[in-house]
Amino acid sequence: MTATLFTKKVWLLNPRNGVKVEVQGYNGVPVIEQATSEGAIVHVPIEGDLIVQPVRRRLLRTTRSGSIEGAVLDADETQLTNWAENDSSNKYRLIFGKVNWSVILGDYSPSDIFYSEECSADIVLVTLNWWERLNDY
Repeated sequence: MTATLFTKKVWLLNPRNGVKVEVQGYNGVPVIEQATSEGAIVHVPIEGDLIVQPVRRRLLRTTRSGSIEGAVLDADETQLTNWAENDSSNKYRLIFGKVNWSVILGDYSPSDIFYSEECSADIVLVTLNWWERLNDY
């Protein structure tokens, strides 16, 4: 039997002490953007005809990166502020859907937009960027 985990929320977890922050959706689910960059180097012989055929292609893939936009409670916003002001090399766990990645956080920004009537006063809209880290040590 296999269990598949899924959540409509995004969690950021500090693996050093177990503190977690829940990013909720605002007008729906949280917005998570993700990108993986890829580049390649093409090796060609120095000598040859006018039309040079590549002899090897070397692929370079970077790790994933992206952003999160959503709503957090005031206490969680305070926690995110503390994380953002700490060492930027600290690794956190990014958990959503079936994903559980080691990431670093940056470009954190709480929003000062005017809240709708549906949003209570203890909710803060936030955006932040993340970069995956393959090693947890």
